[in-house]
Amino acid sequence: MWGGELTFNETFKAILLILEIVNRWLEVRFNLLSAGIVGATGLACLITPSISSAMTGFALAFASTITHDLLFMVRRFVSLEQSMVMTVPLCSKLV
Repeated sequence: MWGGELTFNETFKAILLILEIVNRWLEVRFNLLSAGIVGATGLACLITPSISSAMTGFALAFASTITHDLLFMVRRFVSLEQSMVMTVPLCSKLV
């Protein structure tokens, strides 16, 4: 399978595999970052005595949502970049 020239289908599957690996690697890193941000927000809410419980819940929910949206944006950007980079070899094989 990998010894000679790859077919179009094999090349496309290899591209999707690389994309999936990059997405999983980014997901692990952003989950760690998300846990750190939510933990820091929770610690800041515990240290500050003037923050009400409603504001603490809002801050924690907002911190979690922001990190999720950031992960989604980066994942889409990486997908777009990988697709653009891998288009060149595919076009050269088709022409």
